[in-house]
Amino acid sequence: MNKDTAPVTALSCLWLLLGAGVSTFVGWKFNIPLAAWIAPVFLIRFFRDQRHWYAAMTAVPALGLVSFIQLNGGWDIDAWMVALIHGAFGRVR
Repeated sequence: MNKDTAPVTALSCLWLLLGAGVSTFVGWKFNIPLAAWIAPVFLIRFFRDQRHWYAAMTAVPALGLVSFIQLNGGWDIDAWMVALIHGAFGRVR
C-alpha cells in the first residue's frame, strides 16, 4: 500500500463509520431530524473517495446493519423476521 493512499483509506473508513452511525438515528425506531441532514454528507464523502465501484461495496454490510438496527423494535415483530425481511427484500433508500 502506498503511503499516499493509506490516509485516504483510513479517512474513507471514518466517513463510512460516521455516516452509518448517524444513519442509525434516522427514521423507524430512533428519529433525530438533524441526523437526516448530516448522514448523507458523510456517506457521499465516502462514496466520492472510492476509485472503483466495487470498493464502494464495503458500505453494503454497514448500511444493512444500520437498517436492521433502525427497523428492529420499530415494528412489533421478532428480530429473526426483521432479518428475513432484509434478506428477502433488501432496503431501498
